Amino acid sequence: MKKFFIIFSIMISLFLCSFSLSFSESIPAAEENYKQGQELINQGKYEEALTYFEKAVEIDPNYIDAYFKIGWCKNNLKKTDEAIEAYKKVISLNPKYADAYNNLGDIYRTLKRYEEALPMLNKAIELKPDFAYPYYNLGLISANQGDFPKAIIYYKKAIKYKPDFKWSYYYLGNALVDTSIELYDEAVEAYLGAINIDPKYADAYNALGVSYRKLGEYDKAIETIGKAIQLNPKYYYYYFCLGLAYADKKLYPEAIDNYKKAIQNNPEYKYSHFYLGYTLDLSKLYEEAMAAYKEAIHIDKNYTIAYYNLGLDYKILERYDEAITAFDEVIKLDPKYTYAYYNLSLSYYNLGNKEAAMKQYEMVKQLNANKAEELLPLISK
Repeated sequence: MKKFFIIFSIMISLFLCSFSLSFSESIPAAEENYKQGQELINQGKYEEALTYFEKAVEIDPNYIDAYFKIGWCKNNLKKTDEAIEAYKKVISLNPKYADAYNNLGDIYRTLKRYEEALPMLNKAIELKPDFAYPYYNLGLISANQGDFPKAIIYYKKAIKYKPDFKWSYYYLGNALVDTSIELYDEAVEAYLGAINIDPKYADAYNALGVSYRKLGEYDKAIETIGKAIQLNPKYYYYYFCLGLAYADKKLYPEAIDNYKKAIQNNPEYKYSHFYLGYTLDLSKLYEEAMAAYKEAIHIDKNYTIAYYNLGLDYKILERYDEAITAFDEVIKLDPKYTYAYYNLSLSYYNLGNKEAAMKQYEMVKQLNANKAEELLPLISK
């Protein structure tokens, strides 16, 4: 019996040594997989990195950082549902993991699931009050919801806690130039902040140029948007914005040239066609302008002002039947478009149809008494 007990004790000891050795080796093995996965993430190889992080959690099911990186990889691979589950796993293992709350909130934000995003982001801030990224994400949500004053507050907090994050400066600038705020001087400083961090940030140069344009500093606008084009010469929107700046400076040939470049790089952007038409009108090139408006209408069949400007050009060229057709389209789209009735009345009058002209006059009178008073002498000759 004593001999059996000694043998049994030796076996137990060997088993415990074996278990201890196996357990001690598993953690370094998990860490090694984690390190290899991180190296692949740094190279942008998320699919390959994922396999190493998954091996890490197979070895150590409580390896929180590996689950976090699984979430990171899944999100970058557009596997958002799986990323959400990975971040939830992190939080279940460590309810104080602020980065997981932020990243989960960020995913919910991109999915426009704001009611789920907000508590996650606020929890991240509760756990780490100087954490810049949740403030930044809260700023994006506020801007998307149209609350730009609140967005500005969040972006400024993000900048306070991470002054080298260019996106906070850029989106702060975007919030400051919203039509409800229009603080272009402050926006200029924000965009310059982004450029100071990243001198090759083309979007920031373009946005800076747009702000200069709004401030009436057209030479600065042209120079700055030109830098954006140097950095990204294929992006249509930069040429469009440069066209606007040249047009504001009344340099119409240069504006026309840039609108055409915008169209060349993206033929489906209706505003390039419309403003090309508008600038051609200012240059008295009416036939070309009409062609541009027709292209804009081809892209957007409900583009009211394009129909209206097209009608004006037909009227200028004394093609009154076609003008009437264009103005009728305007009225179908917007039955309260006073100037469409006004010019429709004049077009009928010029065709000798005084009855129809007076009928349109009555519509003008209902909508705008002052314009009706102006119109009446013109159709009563």
